[in-house]
Amino acid sequence: MNRLPQPPPRAKLFQFDWREMFNENTSYKLVALCVTLILWVTILGRRDFSVAREMEIEYLLPGHLIMTHEVPRRLQVTVAGPRMAIKKFQSRNAPLVVDLSHAVVGRSIVRLGEEQLDLPFGAKVMKIDPEEFYVTLRQAQPGERHDGR
Repeated sequence: MNRLPQPPPRAKLFQFDWREMFNENTSYKLVALCVTLILWVTILGRRDFSVAREMEIEYLLPGHLIMTHEVPRRLQVTVAGPRMAIKKFQSRNAPLVVDLSHAVVGRSIVRLGEEQLDLPFGAKVMKIDPEEFYVTLRQAQPGERHDGR
């Protein structure tokens, strides 16, 4: 009887032992899993809080100019962020300072933004009301008082 030649046995080079993969370095894998779960719960479980607060506006004017009409003296700011950042924001009582010291005579638009607020790390402005308004400045007469507040 003539036998056909058998193919050589498959090399174990391309075989993978799954059991060995799960059983090696088990303690490291458990620690990595725990760290991953803790980070996942911490990051996904973080809630941002928001708060609306009324703030005073203070204007810095050059000595020779005055405002010709009423401008907003208060603004409403809505801020969102982590609880600690919101607490820090609420505890600050400093007014929002609008620097018009380089303004010229005439009508100018004032835009209020996040960069003018002294916000704690992690807090972000959601809304400012009013966000912009007009200021008209004119030369002050001798003895005329200007008040930036």
